[in-house]
Amino acid sequence: MAKKRKQTFGWVAEGVEGEVRELVERPNRSAIKRHRARVAQQAERLAQLSPAQRAPLGLDEAQEEALRALARASKSTDRRRKLLHATRLLLDADLDALEAFR
Repeated sequence: MAKKRKQTFGWVAEGVEGEVRELVERPNRSAIKRHRARVAQQAERLAQLSPAQRAPLGLDEAQEEALRALARASKSTDRRRKLLHATRLLLDADLDALEAFR
């Protein structure tokens, strides 16, 4: 039997000074995981490029260092850890610009 979907409770509360605040709905976990997976794929792709090829993206120094470390890492848990670190740093970058960059 399929699980019941939870109903989101949309309520409006009055603030301290009479202002009205609405409940903001967060993205679901699956959407967040899909977004992180896309960023991880882009991190893998960008790590294979040279720093000169990545220069037009305008990444900050921490992101560049994470991508260089990922490129140097061997195929082990060290690489997985560095991929997670690079992914976390690239989450703030514009994903559409990263995907459009070839």
